[in-house]
Formats: sequence, structure tokens, C-alpha cells
Amino acid sequence: MTTTLDALSSSEAFIRALKAPHDPPTSSSVHKIELATRAWFARDLYIPGKAELIADWALTRLLKDRNNSSTVLDHRYWQLLSSVCSIGEDKQSWLRSILARIPTLPIFSSLFGCLHGSDNFPKSFFADVASVYEATAPMSVPKASADALFECLTAAVRSLSTAGLSSMSSTGSSMLLGDAEFSRYVSLVLRSLLKAWESVSSKKRISMLFLNDCLVDWALALEAARNTPLNSLRPCEEALLDIGRLVLFNADTLRTWTENLAAWQVVLDKVEHGLEHPSVLRLLPLLLTTFVTSLRGNPGAVPSSSLATNGFGLLQHATVPVVQCMLNFLGTYSTDDAWKCRQDILSLVFTERLHDPSNNDSVTTVIQQVRASSLQLQSQCRTEQRTGCDEALNIIDIALQIDFSFIEDDIDLLLSSCVDMGSELNATFGEVLTRVLEFHTRTRSLHVILNKICDMLHAIGGDDAASEDVYRLYIAGPLFSARWERALNIAITNFLPPGQVAGVYQHMNKSLLDACGGHAAPAIQPASPPSKRRRLSSTRERSTTIDDTRFPLLSRYGAVLYSALLRWETPEDIFQAVIGQLAELYDGLLESVQEIALPETIDASQFGGEEKFAGVLRLFRIGFEMDPPLVTDAAASATLTWITIALSSSDASLELWTESFRAGLQMLRKNPSRYSDLSEQIIGTFLRRISTPPPARTSEGAQPLHALDTLSDAVITDGLRLTDALGTSAQLRLAAQVIITCVAQESTICKVLSSSASFWELRRLRGMYPRGYMPSCR
Repeated sequence: MTTTLDALSSSEAFIRALKAPHDPPTSSSVHKIELATRAWFARDLYIPGKAELIADWALTRLLKDRNNSSTVLDHRYWQLLSSVCSIGEDKQSWLRSILARIPTLPIFSSLFGCLHGSDNFPKSFFADVASVYEATAPMSVPKASADALFECLTAAVRSLSTAGLSSMSSTGSSMLLGDAEFSRYVSLVLRSLLKAWESVSSKKRISMLFLNDCLVDWALALEAARNTPLNSLRPCEEALLDIGRLVLFNADTLRTWTENLAAWQVVLDKVEHGLEHPSVLRLLPLLLTTFVTSLRGNPGAVPSSSLATNGFGLLQHATVPVVQCMLNFLGTYSTDDAWKCRQDILSLVFTERLHDPSNNDSVTTVIQQVRASSLQLQSQCRTEQRTGCDEALNIIDIALQIDFSFIEDDIDLLLSSCVDMGSELNATFGEVLTRVLEFHTRTRSLHVILNKICDMLHAIGGDDAASEDVYRLYIAGPLFSARWERALNIAITNFLPPGQVAGVYQHMNKSLLDACGGHAAPAIQPASPPSKRRRLSSTRERSTTIDDTRFPLLSRYGAVLYSALLRWETPEDIFQAVIGQLAELYDGLLESVQEIALPETIDASQFGGEEKFAGVLRLFRIGFEMDPPLVTDAAASATLTWITIALSSSDASLELWTESFRAGLQMLRKNPSRYSDLSEQIIGTFLRRISTPPPARTSEGAQPLHALDTLSDAVITDGLRLTDALGTSAQLRLAAQVIITCVAQESTICKVLSSSASFWELRRLRGMYPRGYMPSCR
């Protein structure tokens, strides 16, 4: 009976054992893989052509038993082959002769198929498999048949999709996706197969096979590669994208995809049948992206009937039917995934300029998506659900950027939906509303949209905390942003009657104050011609009690609203009504801070308290500017005390300091003799602000901005002008030195300073610069 030692005693005994019909050869011997491994590493055992003999046996065994997972996944075979195939420069000749007899691609295809359900692999398993593939692929892959290439390609793709599904299951994540060697091995296989794909003659047939048999797996594999937070999967992702481009949408098949929608219907059928997988809908935007990329690289694939157009026109002609087909299909589903796919497809239409305004189908498709998005917002918000709401808003925003007319008929629906969204309203709506307002500033229908917004604000109500978030989005967002104010001023200058705007703003004022629980004067329709008079009636209305949570909101609202109204020619009756509202609001805000000690608030860094004082100062500046002032002497005296405290404190918040600086500057301008003492303090605090060195680095290591970076252009300009007009020589020298230092060290300061109006015309300050400094700074 032959033992293991007998089998390794001579080359003849080893060959007989290896060729024996049974494994192990005898009952007292080890398995053949153990014999082959011992023989390979036994230096004192001479076997003619040992490497060729062992490699031939191991590959033959793997090929014959490729359907047996216990053999294909046996690490010992791959360790042995890795060692055998990695040595000797003369291996090319004997390895080539072996590979001429033994096809290896079916072995690797079977290996991929056996991976499912087998997560626990030895540490170097895939490194050894990849080593064997690298040694054999250059000689075996080029001569493989198209069907063998396809089989291995689909097996590799399915291994990734299966691993991805495992990672998304409730049972835990797949260990395969976390194995860097597995990712490297899959990427290696895909790349070599794609290289061989270039010489395949039956591309069209294989492409259709891929479409029918592997499309869903390809999408799931790509989704897994994209969503797994591992950089090691990036090569797999790139290879999978190239598969879509080269296998599905190559030069031989693109004409089929563009001439006939039947192929796309196959795609939709595959998606519909694969909906049990959570990410299968994501296949559609992925396919569209790959299709567009392939069309750009192969413009000649578009049917000749469309060659009258070129560039973007060619892309539009080929993609409009596909986009319409996909969006119509997605319209039958209302899941978050379906809405995300709609959003991604519309985003691609916008970024790649696929929309054709001259094509009725293209226009109709976008309009349908806007209408569906508006209805989705309405239905979901009224039932306090959120399915697809963010994506619906994004779709509307995208459509607005393509063409405003797409949402013109749905504005009412959009505004009413956002009333119901309450605190869930996100920043995207702010962008949508801003785009709507900016568009209307170029039309004569601006007052119509403003009145609609007023009605919406009034409909929100103020009896819950959620409405506060809606107000903040409007007030701190598009309605009262500097960007919107500039657009509105342009509209007024060009065509919008001031009385009409004033009426709208009074409507808005009543809506907001009523919703906040105050008592506003009734809205008065304009009945008299515009007047430039700015005299106030002597009757003071009762004050409004302001809830703390509404305070910051109303102070900002009032500051922007009333400063705008009082700059324009407004009918007298509306003007007087608005002034009454302003007095009521200001008195209410003033009463809210009377009992608060400002020094203690600043010392304790109580932001809410400082924000209240800043709010009062905003409205103070408007009331103080009127003729006669809306602000009483007692209120002005109290305000002057607050200004002095805030300006002299180094701990005051930037918002409080800025409002104090502006209010003090306004008092000084209007009555310089009465408030002359303020000039020295204002100049001093301004120079301290801009000369304060940057604080130490934060715990995260970030360098904070210099004080000049945090001040607005208007504050910098006003501070420099006041310093130039009333500052001492020492103060002028300090200001000049700070500016020279900041310009040298902070690139952003140059932009801030050069944008400040009249900065270079400040003669006294200019005289403090070194000779020749100004031209070099410019």
C-alpha cells in the first residue's frame, strides 16, 4: 500500500500518485493537493518539468470540478498555483502550452458563482486568486470565445451585485465588499475582459445578451460600488461604468438604441421585474448618464435623419424620447427612490442641456414633472408626510432654471403646499421662491405674485412654533434679502407704480402682524395720487405686545419693510397707515427690552438678549430718520445709553455692535451738535475692531477671519469716511497701518476694501500711506 512517503520518494512514484483514479490515491495517503504542495516545496525531490506538471494537474482539476464549490474555493489550490506560476522567466513557454489545452475563464467564472453565501475566506485568498489570474489571463483571455468572455463578465458583475445586496440586508454587511483584495481582483478581471472586448466580432449579439441577462445585476453592482464607503471599490465602479459604455452602448449598438424604443422597453420591463431589489430603479438615471456619455463619443451613431442638427441638437434629438419614456414609467411609482430618480434625470437634462424647447414632447415632459411635483407637495404636506417632498422641490427648482414658464401655472399650488409644510420647509424652497421673485421683477405681474405671497403668509397663522420656521425662511430668505431688494428697486424704477408696491407691502405687514398676535391697522387701498410728503400724524397707536419668539423675526421684517416704504413715493393714506403700524411695532419691541440689563446680557453672552437690542436698534434707525422723528426723546436717550455700552464692550456680538455703530452714526449725522461726543467713541470702536489681531487657532485648527472679514462693506465704508472726516492724526495713522498690514497678509481684504465706495477718495487717510502705495494696491 503506497503511503505519502512512498509517493514522494521518486518522480515516478509522485506521477503515479497524481494520476491515480482516486483522491487520495490510497487509504493511507493524503489528498493529491497535499501531495502536490509537498512535492512542489520539496527541494530534494527532482521531478522533470515539475512546475508544468503540477500546474497542469491543478488547473485540470479545477476545470473538471468547477461546479464543486469545495474544490473551487479550496485555498490550497490557489496558493499552490500562485507559487508555481510566479517563478521562473521560462514559464511563458510551458504555461502557454498548458493554456492551449486548458481554458481558464470557465474556472474563474465558476469561482465568482461560488462566492455567494461564503463570506469567511482566508486572508490571502483573493490575493492568490488574482496572482493566478494575472499570470494566465494575458495568454488565455485573448483566445477565449465571445460566449466565454460574456459568461465571466456577467459572473464578475453578479458577484458584486450579490455582495451589495448582502451589505444592504438586515443580517449584516457583506465581508466581500470590505476585502480590498476582492475588489482588486474583480477590477482586474473586468479590465482584462473589457480589453478583450475590443476584438470581439459579435458585439451586437453580446450586447443584447447583457441587456436581457445582466442589466439589473449591473445596476445593483454599480450602486453597491458607489454607496460603499471604501476607496478600494473605486476601480470597480470605473470598470462597471465602462462596461455600460462599451458593452451596452458601443458604436455597433447605439443606432439600435436611438432608432427604436423597443430596447428601452426591455430595460423598463427588467426594472419592473426586479423591483424586489431596493435599488433597481436607480438603474434608469445610471443608464441615461452612460447613454449620453456614449453618444458624445459616437455622434455618428445617431440616425441619419437627424443629422440636420449638430452638437446639443443631436443629443436632444436622441435623448428626448428616452427621457420621456423613463419619466412616464417612473410616474407610476410614488416611492422615495422613484422621486429621487425623477430628480436625477431632470438634473441630467439641465446640466447636459438635453431639453429641446422646440420639441413639444420635451416641453410637455418637463411640464408634467412640475405638475406632478406640485401635486406631490400638496398631497404629502396636507397629510403631514414627507415622501418625495425634497425631490419634488428640487425638480421644480431645476425646471425653473430651464424655463420659468414651466411653473407659471403651478405657483398657486406651490405656495399653498409650502404653507402646509410648516417647519419641514427646506432651503430649496427659498431658492425656488427667489427665482420666482427675480423673474417677476422683469414683468408687470410682480404685484400679483407679491399679493399671493401675502395671502399665503396670512394663511399660515401664528399659533404654533412650526410657523416661526416658515416665517424665518421668508423673512431671512428671499423676500427680504439684499438680492431681492435690489431686484425690487429695479422693478420700481422701471415700471412698477410705488403706490402699488406700498399697497402690497401694507398687505404683507398686516398678514405678518396679525399672524404674530399683534394689532395692525386695517389695510387701506390706494385712493389718492402719489405724494412726496413725509409728515406724520400726531396720534400714536396702541403698542403691540410682542412674543419673545417673534422678536428677531419682526425686527428684521420691520427694518426692511419700512425703510423700503419710506424711500418710495407712497399715497398719503397708505403712508399714514403704515407709519401707524411702524409706531405700534417699534413701541412693542421697545417695551420688550426695557427690563433687560444690557451690560449683564453682554457679559453673560446671552445671544437672544443681544439680538433683541439689535432688533430695536434696527427700527430705531428708521424712526429716527423721519420728519418729525417717530422716536421720542426718552427713547432716543435710552437708545444712546445702549449704543455707548455696546460700542465700549469688546464682548458684544457682531450683530449688536454693527447695529449700535449704524444707529450712532445716524444720530451723529442728523444732529451733529447734539451728539458730537459720539464721533470720538464711534471712530475709536471702529479702529479697535479693525485693528484687533486674529484670535488663536480653534480646537479644529482653523484660523479665524480677521475683523475686517466679518464687517460689511457698508460699515467699512462708513467707518473710513467718518475717520477721514473727524479722526485725529493718530487715528488716521492707525487706520492706514491696519489697512496696509491687512492688504499684505489677507488676500480677501483687498477685495473688501476695493469694493468699499469712495475708499480711494478719502484724502486725509490717503495722505497717511507711503508714497506710491496706492497705485500698487490698486
